Order: sequence, then structure tokens, then C-alpha cells
Amino acid sequence: MNNSLIIVLWAGLTLLSVLTLIFIYLFIKKTISNRYEMRKKKLLEDYHKSDSVLERYLRTGHMERRMVLGSAVEYEAMQEYFVKRIQVVNEEEHQRIQLFFQQHLVDHYRKRLSSRRYNQRISSLLYIERFNLRELLPDLENLLSKKIGDVEKYAVLRVMAGLQSERIIEIMMDPTQNLPDYVCRQLLYPLNMNLMERFIAGFDQCPPSLQDNLLDILRIRNERSLAFLQMLELLVNSEREELRIRAIKALASFGYASKQGLQRIEESLDHWDAKSWQEKLMLTKLMGSIKSGPFLEKLQELISDRSFMIRSEAAASILLYKDGVQILRKIEASHEDRFAQDIAKEMLKRGIS
Repeated sequence: MNNSLIIVLWAGLTLLSVLTLIFIYLFIKKTISNRYEMRKKKLLEDYHKSDSVLERYLRTGHMERRMVLGSAVEYEAMQEYFVKRIQVVNEEEHQRIQLFFQQHLVDHYRKRLSSRRYNQRISSLLYIERFNLRELLPDLENLLSKKIGDVEKYAVLRVMAGLQSERIIEIMMDPTQNLPDYVCRQLLYPLNMNLMERFIAGFDQCPPSLQDNLLDILRIRNERSLAFLQMLELLVNSEREELRIRAIKALASFGYASKQGLQRIEESLDHWDAKSWQEKLMLTKLMGSIKSGPFLEKLQELISDRSFMIRSEAAASILLYKDGVQILRKIEASHEDRFAQDIAKEMLKRGIS
């Protein structure tokens, strides 16, 4: 009995000691964290003062010795200050901020990118892209070569795209990468047109998902390059339906086509019955966007199509033509198809009102 009691007492004292040590550790950690945050808050307040060393630098471009960073809290405070400040500066001040980061913080971020701590690597990516630190592109590529998770990999690729890295083209055109659609779009959207035209030139070598997303992003960005137009006109007769639909949709956004492009569209109409309703709908819309005599004749046929969506789009497209109102009035008054009459009447009400 006495031995059992002693064991219980020792177990209790051991547990109490462990809990006490944990409490002391958490208390010290919290105290250090509070002091760190208070120090950072004080630095931020000082930086925002009109006569601070950083404000003087932004006004004059003169770097003072006190701007040299030493402690971790100084790095973090200055980062936060510049991230907020860059949103309201003029072009000259913006360039001074970027110059400061390039001269004083590149090595700092280079070390963080090679850190074993995930949060340090990830948090650095924000500032590398925000302050256009292209000097670190080799370090980003090196990070990609290491064994990292998909989330970090996609984050690195997004920064490389934002920095207009040519390496992004090779990576995205590699079919073994299997990049999700949402990642493809995030990578394509910030790329300048010079890089986009590299994708256009090598379109046939792009994986199908990249082809689809490339067409969508160029359309969303409302690009109007000759290379893009020529590619779309060729894709109208692509063997892959999904590609044809996206190309037709993008062409409709263009609102015009070359003589050869018009011929290819007319050739596509010759195979109308073999097409899906989605492709028919996009072609119907295209014929309203790119106005041509043969297209108007086809639209007048389609206004009595079995599909309500096709009829409705045909009527809307006819209305876009010079004599569209008169044509719809004639259809409303004398067309043999009651459904064609109804949709013409409805579209006239919408268009005239």
C-alpha cells in the first residue's frame, strides 16, 4: 500500500513539474512575442512619420546609414511599411522602393528561400513578386528542383509568371507537369504578350488543357494581336470540338475576321448537322459579331431551329445587322414557322425598347 502511494505521489509530482515547465515555456514565449510585436509597432509608427529616414528616402532618393537593416524585427517592419506605402506612391517613389529592395533585401530573401522552414519560404514569395526581384529567378528555379509540395510549387510558379520568367513557357508546355486548369489560368494571366506569342507560335506542341486555357485567357484579356487572330481562324476547323468552340467564342469577341477566316467559317457551316448544340450556339453568335451576307442568310434559316437557344441567338444576331429590324419584322409578319414569328417579335421588343 505504501509503495503504491509513493508511486502515485511521484507520478503526480512529475506531472506537476511537466505542466509547470510547459507553463513557464509558454509564458516566456508569449512575453518574447509581445515584446517583438511592440517593437515592430513602434518601428512602423516611426517609419510613417513625415521626417522618418524612410520618408526622406522616398522624397530625395538619398540612402542614409540608418536604413541598413540588422534584426529580424527591422526586416519585418520595413517590409510591412513598404507594402502599404507602395500603394500610394508616385512613379519615382515606386522606383526608389524597388531599388532599395534590390540593393538591400535580395540576399535576405535568397536565404529565406533556402530555409528549411516552409513558412519562411512561402512568406518570401509575396515580397519577391511585389517588388519585382527578378534577381531571384535562379533561386526560384532552384527551389522548384527540390522536393516540395504542390501548394508551394504552384506558388513559386505564380511568382515566376509575375516576374515574366521565360522558363515558365518550358514548364507549362511540359505535359508531365499535369498543371490543374486553375493554375494554368493563374500563370497565363499576368504574362506579357511577347511571352504569350511564344505559346501561340508553339500552340501545336502545347498540352490540350494549356491550349484551352490559353484561348480563354487571351479572350478574357481582350487581346487583339494578328498572330492570335490567325490562330483562331485556323482553329475554327480543328478536329477537337472543345478547341473549336473556344476559338469561335474568341473570334466573336474580336468582331472581325480576314478573308481567309471568313472562308473557313463558311466551310464550318457546311457541316452544321454534325455539330453539337454548344458549337452551333457559338457559331450563331459569331455570325452576328462578324457580319457577312452568307451569314445573314444562314441566320434567317436558324431562326426556325428546333432549339429555343439557337432561335433566340439567331434573332439577336440578325438584329445586329444593318437591316436587322426590317428582317425581323418581316419574319414576325409572314414567316411560316410560328416559333420563328414569336422569337422575332420578342427580340424586336428587346431591341427597340
